[in-house]
Amino acid sequence: MPNAPYPSSKLAPWKILLVDDEPDIHDVTKLTLHRFQLDGRRLQFFDAYSGPEAKAILSREPDIALVFLDVVMEAENSGLEVARWMRQDLKNQFTRIVLRTGQPGQAPEESVIVDYDINDYKEKTELDRTKLFTTTFAALRAYRDIYTVEEARRFQVTYREGLERVIEASAHIYQQRNMHDFANGLLQQVVALLRLEKSMLLRLRGASGVSGENSYEVLAKIGNFDDDEQLFNQELLEHLQQVTVNRISHLFGDTYVGYFPNESGKASLLVLKGVESVSEIDAKLLEVFSSGVAIAFDNILLNQEISDTQGELIMRLGDVVESRSSEAGNHVRRMSEICHLIALASGMDPDEAAILKQAAPMHDIGKIATPDAVLLKPGKLDQGEWDIMKMHPEVGRGCG
Repeated sequence: MPNAPYPSSKLAPWKILLVDDEPDIHDVTKLTLHRFQLDGRRLQFFDAYSGPEAKAILSREPDIALVFLDVVMEAENSGLEVARWMRQDLKNQFTRIVLRTGQPGQAPEESVIVDYDINDYKEKTELDRTKLFTTTFAALRAYRDIYTVEEARRFQVTYREGLERVIEASAHIYQQRNMHDFANGLLQQVVALLRLEKSMLLRLRGASGVSGENSYEVLAKIGNFDDDEQLFNQELLEHLQQVTVNRISHLFGDTYVGYFPNESGKASLLVLKGVESVSEIDAKLLEVFSSGVAIAFDNILLNQEISDTQGELIMRLGDVVESRSSEAGNHVRRMSEICHLIALASGMDPDEAAILKQAAPMHDIGKIATPDAVLLKPGKLDQGEWDIMKMHPEVGRGCG
């Protein structure tokens, strides 16, 4: 079933299609209903004088609420064919159809209503001003109520599907282990959640990062930006300031600015340029997603803090060893950087290379058990001293 058609504006007119081969019927109907209103909305009429003309209008105007349909036009069953085509071929189950005939008995009322899904059946002679008004009112009210029910059903289905996407996206975010991967994952998952049209994806540009006190750090990008200054122009800085103060995401024209705060006082920010609109349901899904982002962000920061603390502790232990030997200053730090560069150049996974960099300062930790008389001896070591010196790798392995 296609999406239910419905005017986007609350004050948009109700669209009515008049299908009849007699021009006078068109004129009388429009004259009789020209002051009609329902829910503060007036009527907009479309005219068709044959079955093919009616099909053409219905094809290009999906939100027609009511069709007054003549039975006999270019053929005896022209109107019935239009009704069949609407329900079966066009799959339009929402538009109300009022069948009008000037030839009573031409189409039996009971079979027409059942077989062609007609909503009402009137003889033209009985449609005086009062009956035309009440028929139109009842048909439009039915169209409005049917659409409301269908909209609620579609909202429920769409929201359930959206929640499934949020769960999947959140799982991806939780898997990230560092800030750059987190920022890149956030950017990709929000794009996926918004289900942007292909035409928008082609011109989409975006970035994600973190905010500090009066500062922003870009960690991931998509699209073409010449530099960060092009991204962080004065207008965008004002938008960022606004979402930070209000603590809520917002769409500024074609720029979506996402704000994902956490308990640390920092916030993860996301900017997407080239987004035409964010629907109400997508906005709600992003709110649900943002709570998961905040938790993942906290976990990343906590892991980073633990990792930094461990790194600092290891570096200080390395400094202790270095302070006891005759090594040149910052030896353990140079060794750490060199090991990291070699690991990356050899094709090692960046995460594993980062672990190697953190562990490298401990490469001589075993020397901490080597006596000063051996470690600091200025001359050549004798065999016994050399045997003691050679023990430091085993001691270091034991420390690990």
